[in-house]
Amino acid sequence: MRKIGIIGGTSWSSTALYYEHINRTVAKRLGGLHSAELVIESLDLAPVAAMELSGDWDGVARVTLDAAKRLVAAGAQGVIITSNTGHKVYEAVAANIPVPMLHIAEATADRLADDGRTRVALLGTRFTMTEPHVRSRLEARGITLAPVAPAWIAEVDRIIFDELAAGRVVRDSQRKLKSLIHRACQAEGPGDRAWLHRAGACGRRAHQYRSRVRHDRDPCSRSGRLDAGRAGRGARRRLVPVRHCERSEAIQPDCRVACGSSQ
Repeated sequence: MRKIGIIGGTSWSSTALYYEHINRTVAKRLGGLHSAELVIESLDLAPVAAMELSGDWDGVARVTLDAAKRLVAAGAQGVIITSNTGHKVYEAVAANIPVPMLHIAEATADRLADDGRTRVALLGTRFTMTEPHVRSRLEARGITLAPVAPAWIAEVDRIIFDELAAGRVVRDSQRKLKSLIHRACQAEGPGDRAWLHRAGACGRRAHQYRSRVRHDRDPCSRSGRLDAGRAGRGARRRLVPVRHCERSEAIQPDCRVACGSSQ
């Protein structure tokens, strides 16, 4: 088993869930008392977020690279950044450490390709939704990114920085994101599927998870909105990490949503 180095703290709550999901997956695959060999470098999000919001990406790169080097020194044989936005400095870090560094967009693209998805809506901070550090890798794999209105980009960004990054899930924000997800599902048409990456407030303990819902009529709504928690009889719900979710056979019609709360 290789030791993984995790650059976390952005946010701490999502990092805790990465830790949980990785260990649960290892235990499931290996059985018994097995758990993952991990080293975590947990950053203080406040100064990192301040640098991101002020445009000091050189500063973010320095902090992230220093964290990666400490992980390597601690024996990590591979490194991951538990933040979509943090991947904006991926190249500056990956090129300066002697171990492989995984990219979250590549893992997402692999899963989408396995499931035959070619059109998705990408939700995250305004940096993730509008800049190329995640978008370009998805598009390079032949995945079309559905447009998101500027007002929604600003609102999702606010929810992430003001609420989710502080570990708060606000009911009103849940409703807003469910509305956005519902619209994306409708745009795909009856029987089609919309995939959304990282819509943090759409469920409790919001981290990367997939909500799978079946309805007899509308694939995305019940009483005009997607609500996996109250979908009623005939609905199914599974919460599994996106990177480690098991292959499952399709259910028609359905709406699948991949979401997360890492910054």
